[in-house]
Amino acid sequence: MGVGNNGLIEIGEITRAHGIRGEVKVISYSNQPERFQSLRSLYLSSETHPGVWKRILKCQVGAKQTILLLEGLHSRDDAEQVRGSVLSIRKSELPVLPEGSYYIQDLIGFDVLTSDKGRIGTLQDVLDFPAQDVYVIQTENGEIMIPGVKEFIEKVDPSERKITIKPIDGLLDLNAD
Repeated sequence: MGVGNNGLIEIGEITRAHGIRGEVKVISYSNQPERFQSLRSLYLSSETHPGVWKRILKCQVGAKQTILLLEGLHSRDDAEQVRGSVLSIRKSELPVLPEGSYYIQDLIGFDVLTSDKGRIGTLQDVLDFPAQDVYVIQTENGEIMIPGVKEFIEKVDPSERKITIKPIDGLLDLNAD
């Protein structure tokens, strides 16, 4: 899930047409594909087509796929025309998270520090793996990755835009040749 240049939040992508009535299969960028059921419209954009808002006429969320029928798509050919389009929503449409939870796009760019060594770098990305998220930190000596779990993430301070970590022994020894 990322933030586009237009301030919209990318939440998924159309992977292919489904059936003959204009429905499309969608892959969700989050582990909550049911979010599509609460939405009224989506912003579709791609490299080949200018962005456009489309109302959601029908939504089916299954265990392995989400199928949408969007305004203006009446045939398989129509659905194929939007294949590969990125689906976005306004940031205001994101659900409110419980305290202590954050959207990835809100953490990117935070300073990363340790309580004893001070600032070590900047959070560049958060990778979504089945077991846990992995934080990608850009340091002056290269990139390091740490598991995004309580044992390693001591504190997230949104007001100061800082993340305090407890690094694994040897993790910060990037200068060792």
